Amino acid sequence: MNLSPSSSDAFGDMLRVGNVESCLLEGGILYYRLADVSHGSMAITEATQALRQRLLGDARDIQVIVDCTGVLSADAETRRFQPYPHVHQLGFVADTAVSRWIVKAYLIVARLPYPTKVFSNLPDAIAWMKAS
Repeated sequence: MNLSPSSSDAFGDMLRVGNVESCLLEGGILYYRLADVSHGSMAITEATQALRQRLLGDARDIQVIVDCTGVLSADAETRRFQPYPHVHQLGFVADTAVSRWIVKAYLIVARLPYPTKVFSNLPDAIAWMKAS
């Protein structure tokens, strides 16, 4: 996979694999942004795992925020996949009521063994992580 720097923005330099950008936020929070993605796929999931490995290696007990703004669906394989054995806390940012509903439905089905929450904006997600 090509791990290339993305353009600099409010987060600084981000690494990019395909349509997934990632960086470490303040406090070591791992942040993923799905860029121009309306449908989640295993390729997206694999890209997030490559970026996590590049940024954190085999670190455990990490906090992750996935910005899935614009994502409206995900294929069945992606919905069943639980790629987060290293996660301690997982937040999602979804910009529309429909997107938040889709993420909440995924979380109900996935029954992840750590705290999860869905937010409409990134600052609220970061505040939740920092308060934990």
